[in-house]
Amino acid sequence: MAFNLEGIQDLSNCTKEVAGTTSLTVGQLIKDNGSGYAVDAGVGATNITILGLVRVAADNSAGANGDISVTYTPLPPSQWLKGLTDKIPTAAMIGKLCLLQDGNTIDTDASPAAGVIGFKICAIVDATNKIVKGYLSL
Repeated sequence: MAFNLEGIQDLSNCTKEVAGTTSLTVGQLIKDNGSGYAVDAGVGATNITILGLVRVAADNSAGANGDISVTYTPLPPSQWLKGLTDKIPTAAMIGKLCLLQDGNTIDTDASPAAGVIGFKICAIVDATNKIVKGYLSL
């Protein structure tokens, strides 16, 4: 499931230097990697600071730490997700804490390990198009 940027209030278009060998896409959930650089929120250690959603793609895949910066929107308390898989959301998924596979997808069949941020589904918006609403949670 991918984050949808529609309806997100622009909260100043924050910027953060990108980690080396990292490529970030529009709508991707990013975090601070603990060394001060932006990376995909689903990668690496569990002690993370979620930054928000990428507004402008940043490809630092051939660069070193800090060679470029990414523009992002800080994450509001609630976000829309759209499914990338064939799984149709059901009422049984409401309240479920799902595993963040990477900055763009969640796994509704798995839960995060203790102390790892996941995505809690709080509503089904459109089952046919696999759109749910939820928030980041431990």
